[in-house]
Amino acid sequence: MRYKLLINIIFFIVLMGLVSQPIFTSAEEVEASRAVSMDGTLQVYVDKDVESEVLIEYELGTIINYQKDENDGNWLNVEVIIGEETKKGYVHKDDVTLIEPETQDLQGVVIPDVMNVYQKPVENSIVMKSIEKGTLVSYQTFTNGWYEITLNADGKETTGYIIAEEVEEPLNNPSSFSGIALNDKTHVYSKASKDSVSLKSYPKGKLLYYQAFISGWYKAIVYVDGQPHTGYISHDDVEEPVQNQQSLSGIASNSQTNIYSFASKNSEILKSYPKGDILYYKTFLSNWYEALVYVNGEARIGYIHLNDVQEPTNNPVSLSGVAQKNKTYIYSNANKNSKIIKNYPQGKTLYYKTFIDGWYEALVYINGEAKTGYISASDVEEPVGDQKSLKGVSINSTTNVYKRPSRDSSSLKSYEAGQILYYKTYLEDWYEALVYVNGDKRTGYIHVNDVESPVKNQKSSSGYAVKKTHVHSNPSKNSSSLKSYDEGSLLYYKTFLSKWYEAIIYKNGVKYTGYIHKGDIEEPVKNQENLSGYALNKTLIHSSPSRTSKSLKSYQEGSLLYYKTFLNNWYEALIYKNGEKHIGYIHQKDVEMPVDNHESMRGYAYHSKINVYSAPSKKRDVLKSYNEGKLLYYKTFMEDWYKALIYVNGEAQAGYIHKNDVLDENASRNTLDGIAVRDKTFVYNKTSRKSKKLKGYSFGSKLIFKSFTSNWYEAIIFIDGKKHTGYIHKNDVVDEMDDIGPIVNPKTVYSYNQMVSDITKLKNAYPGIIRTNVIGKSVEGRDIPLVKVGNGDKKITINSSHHAREWITTNLVMHQIDEYSRAFVNGTKIDGYNVRKLLNQVTIYYVPMVNPDGVTLNQFGADGFNNRSQLIRLNNGSTNFTAWKANSRGVDLNRQYPAKWENIRYVASSPGPYNYKGTAPLTEPEVQALYNFTKKHNFESHVAYHSSGEILYWAFNSTGKLREEHREIAEKVSNKTGYSLYHPTNPSGGGYTDWVIESLKKTGLTPELSPPVGNQPVPLSYYDRIWRQNNSIGLLLAKEALK
Repeated sequence: MRYKLLINIIFFIVLMGLVSQPIFTSAEEVEASRAVSMDGTLQVYVDKDVESEVLIEYELGTIINYQKDENDGNWLNVEVIIGEETKKGYVHKDDVTLIEPETQDLQGVVIPDVMNVYQKPVENSIVMKSIEKGTLVSYQTFTNGWYEITLNADGKETTGYIIAEEVEEPLNNPSSFSGIALNDKTHVYSKASKDSVSLKSYPKGKLLYYQAFISGWYKAIVYVDGQPHTGYISHDDVEEPVQNQQSLSGIASNSQTNIYSFASKNSEILKSYPKGDILYYKTFLSNWYEALVYVNGEARIGYIHLNDVQEPTNNPVSLSGVAQKNKTYIYSNANKNSKIIKNYPQGKTLYYKTFIDGWYEALVYINGEAKTGYISASDVEEPVGDQKSLKGVSINSTTNVYKRPSRDSSSLKSYEAGQILYYKTYLEDWYEALVYVNGDKRTGYIHVNDVESPVKNQKSSSGYAVKKTHVHSNPSKNSSSLKSYDEGSLLYYKTFLSKWYEAIIYKNGVKYTGYIHKGDIEEPVKNQENLSGYALNKTLIHSSPSRTSKSLKSYQEGSLLYYKTFLNNWYEALIYKNGEKHIGYIHQKDVEMPVDNHESMRGYAYHSKINVYSAPSKKRDVLKSYNEGKLLYYKTFMEDWYKALIYVNGEAQAGYIHKNDVLDENASRNTLDGIAVRDKTFVYNKTSRKSKKLKGYSFGSKLIFKSFTSNWYEAIIFIDGKKHTGYIHKNDVVDEMDDIGPIVNPKTVYSYNQMVSDITKLKNAYPGIIRTNVIGKSVEGRDIPLVKVGNGDKKITINSSHHAREWITTNLVMHQIDEYSRAFVNGTKIDGYNVRKLLNQVTIYYVPMVNPDGVTLNQFGADGFNNRSQLIRLNNGSTNFTAWKANSRGVDLNRQYPAKWENIRYVASSPGPYNYKGTAPLTEPEVQALYNFTKKHNFESHVAYHSSGEILYWAFNSTGKLREEHREIAEKVSNKTGYSLYHPTNPSGGGYTDWVIESLKKTGLTPELSPPVGNQPVPLSYYDRIWRQNNSIGLLLAKEALK
């Protein structure tokens, strides 16, 4: 069944193929002519009538075989197969293009970048192949606009069609040419296309030989590796020398004019000539001349670039001009680097002829001998042809008439500023004047910047004095003052000079002509504009446009005033005083106009409480107040004020909000990150600590928020997966912390009071990393401070000064706190440890002074203690407490912990300076505080600093795996400090780290600082050594805590 279905499908396909084909498919089968449908679908009719039945239709571009109809020349006879039946039909002659029976073999070059070969002679048929530009192809004539081409496709020859306009036939009898390579690299291509492979290249200026080929291309034979190849050169890449060369001469126009071995500036320089030398050459190319030069006595053909020489004018014109330089030189060549043969002072009249662009030729005499020289055109100027008589005013304090048109020449005569002078046009910058010197008439010269001509048509005007204004006797501020007027006075005058007016004044009844400087008066605007604005301060209405004039009236800040434009800095206002109308003047800085287009805006109350005022002034009544963060609606009004519609007691009123009191809703807000500085930093649902707490963050938490109001940040938080907008008070976070330099001075007798002071400074300096607390009090009531450094969840603890005389351990840990904080802020490392990274993961809990009473007693004696007499007695009657280790009750605090307390050896029998363990463990408040504090936290490791001996206690009675863990950490500390690991075979017990190791099963280290010093405090001279050994111990242990 499956095979039968397949046979039926194949039969159907064959049948459809037969229906769609004309009987004659090639000229070989039947001697018939061919035609092609070029204008649309081709219809085969039953009869010779376009209204008759259509037997079959063929696609555009289909080629058919036909025979001419002998009875009707408008129809062609064809036979088609429909099904299995052959039928005769007719095609109208106008529906096809007849194919020429005799074809001609042709060759041509592909012109476009890509030429397509089509399956049919129509452009929308299948593209069988694409041929690159420049390819030489063979084809045959076909019909108008198309050629027929034979292709090899998949090893079989097949026929395709190309557009006739896309190929060009090479010339049959090409002419031979030679030309010069124009490009730095002039290529001979494998095809007549610049996209084809370059067979060979020639340098610019090289003479090449070639033949005509097609439009835009030459054909050339080149040798590559000794083998001849046909290549192609673009017309644009070569130029043929002129046929009939013309001999010329010109002037070298460059500082160094080169003769090249080829017509290329990249070729070898055969010879050089200085600027101004006369050179001889012949025409060659459009941009090059050919020249004969001698190199080492040998004649060589060289080439000069067109731009490197200039031909003198054929018909020189005689001229005269004035020397413009202080020294105007005559040169031996038309080159300022050539020899100077003579010079003339500025203003001297010189005679010369036109020569080349930028240069004149002059005949000069040197030692009585005539010589030809050259003058730069920029060094001389020709006087005007038709001089005009002018009149002007001297505008300098002293205006000179010079002997020559040069400021360096002598002055024939001088005039004061404001004098009227008469002169004629002469040069661009100089006038010519006739003056009398000692009765003799002389021609002199005035610089154009020293005089100014009065306006021809004076205009009357009026203006106001902008300061105390003088009317001068001449248009010069150095001339005498005929009269003066106060600021704001109205004056009348006429235009005169660019900076001066002319005025008629009367002085003692006598009429005078005077002059007013333009900078001293201002004219009112011609077309006054009605305006209104608000008083900015206590605003005065003046009797004239002067702040020193009488005040007619005053208005308080925020008052609405009406006025007109008047002067740059003044408005004109109509006011009433005692019922009488007055014209007054308001200074522009005293009022402000509202904006023309009021824009609706929204913003948040910026301060803890903001007011809406009855007028745009904070001195006016408060209509209403809003709490910080309240969203308000308002419109733009003035530079510093918004206008708002508010309701007071149910009544709508216009109010005014100062710009500094609100934050625009669309204002750009900075995204910030900060550190939570409270034990619990809350995000509130409103800008109020009394509002609902949405979320809380522990101290040191990294928070991201945006700037908002004066006291609040805005934050996006997520609660149960939902996004909420909340607010964080600015006092609860810090943006960043700055390194303020060292706070702790460890090289001093470091007291309890100094420690407390430094802890406060450190806390204030580094709020994002340091938190403080008090774990308890001493016998004497002194606080035992805790300093937490870091923000991590992992914790370690370090304490010091269990023993009074060992206070140098406090110096060390306080120094660590200081340096770790600075490194955290600066992002720097200590001993290779990334401090910030570590302390954001681990927090170090420091108890810097476990025994504050004992340290104070050791350092300062018993005078400040309530039990002074008892302490002296416990100290064997001595007031020298330098050997004291115990607290102020004579109990050794490091023998008070519940770790084999009963077995402690070498104990004192009663309270005293050292070794008294007390009546029971944990009797002393200092030990109780540290004991309880330690039990509240799960510290990864514990350090209790002591002195002296440079050894490290680490094991107590630990065994097994725990002991190996202790040893691993202890060895790292030992490697850093250089302290020897020490573990007596029968440890005594009672110490802080003994208890930690035995009871808490944690690492407990007791480093003994400094070399042995006996029963005294460690000398400060050892501190640098101690710091080098221990500076990074806290960081080392922090890193270990992360494992």
